[in-house]
Amino acid sequence: MEPRQSVNVNLILLGDSGVGKTSILKRLKGEKFNENYEKTIMCDEVKINRQYDEKDLTFIFNFQDTSGSESDLNSAKQKVEFNHILLLVFDTLNTLDILKKRWEEYYKENLKENAMLILIGNKSDSFEDEREKIMRRGEDFAKEINADFITCSAKSNFNINELDNKILTKAKELFDNEILDPFASVSIRLSKSNLRDKKDKSCNC
Repeated sequence: MEPRQSVNVNLILLGDSGVGKTSILKRLKGEKFNENYEKTIMCDEVKINRQYDEKDLTFIFNFQDTSGSESDLNSAKQKVEFNHILLLVFDTLNTLDILKKRWEEYYKENLKENAMLILIGNKSDSFEDEREKIMRRGEDFAKEINADFITCSAKSNFNINELDNKILTKAKELFDNEILDPFASVSIRLSKSNLRDKKDKSCNC
């Protein structure tokens, strides 16, 4: 039997510091939620494999987890163009406004042709009185930028499987439309200066 063909898919998580990007990524890896985590400094890279059984393929998802800090915005902007799928994360109306501003000023102009977008409202179990406004404004922004919209909670694991399936569906669409090159190597290589070399304790639920 011939081995499965592997296809690299580059993804990047963008959003303000503390919205839960790292916690979402850990959940996608199948790990438990941790109240205390090592805050992302600059950029972390994580690989997750998913199967496309209908085409006998293995997708190698190369996730880039950005810090979300103001000082890292230019670095994140440069990385956007190398990614097939952008995961745009917020957790409150305020961080949604910050995300929209960064989209206009940093991310939009560097978007890769045919890139897919997923807007993620994390910490949905703490929306409370803002839930209706968050849902309405999230849906409006997703429609504006042609993104899928999903809410989830990395803390409770709510909708994480649905998010995982949505990412896989986007990858399948990219491959079926011949956007992904099965013979291409990973597009992004982190330099040593971009690796996390500092640790900070915080809650990113």
